[in-house]
Amino acid sequence: MSVKNNNRSSFKISYTALGLAIGLILGGIVGLIIDNMIIFAGGGLVLGFAIGAALDSRRKEDDT
Repeated sequence: MSVKNNNRSSFKISYTALGLAIGLILGGIVGLIIDNMIIFAGGGLVLGFAIGAALDSRRKEDDT
């Protein structure tokens, strides 16, 4: 009997969530430096969401 050994982990990171978290952190840091945290944290979230969603979409295409 042959058993296929797939080295892929069943744990997958959502790039969208990761992008949102990183965008919030980086945007907040830039906002603290410039003294306008709300604007830059929101912008970081939007940018992180866009990048993460694109990476998730690309991964779904690669899996099929």
